[in-house]
Amino acid sequence: MLKPILIQGAEETEVNYLRTLLKDIEEKRIGNHLFWVGKLDEYPVVLSKTNVGLISSATATTIAAINFSPIAIVNQGTAGGHGKKVRRGDIIIGRDFINLTSFIKSSLSIVNISSLFSVV
Repeated sequence: MLKPILIQGAEETEVNYLRTLLKDIEEKRIGNHLFWVGKLDEYPVVLSKTNVGLISSATATTIAAINFSPIAIVNQGTAGGHGKKVRRGDIIIGRDFINLTSFIKSSLSIVNISSLFSVV
C-alpha cells in the first residue's frame, strides 16, 4: 500500500481548491483539525487544514504524521503568494526560508524586513 502525501494549508481558501480535486474523499476530524483523505491522480493524499499559527500548524502536522504516516509533507499557501504570474494550483519553490517570528521585537512589533525579499 502506498503511503500518502500530506498537503497542508492554514486557511479554507488554501485547501478548498485541492479538496475539489480529490477523488474518493473522506473527511476526518482529529481534535480541532480537519483532514480529507482521498486520491489525486490515483495517488493517496491527505489534505490538512492546519489553522493559522505556528502551534496549530505544528499540532496538525504531528497529528497527521502519527495518524497517516505520510511519505512527504507539502505545506502550501505559506506567506501568501501574490505574484502577478501566480495562479491557483501553481507550485512555487522558494530559494530561502525566513521564520518571521525571528524578527519580532519583545514589544511584538515587527521589524521592517522588506530588504530581505526579492521578487523573481
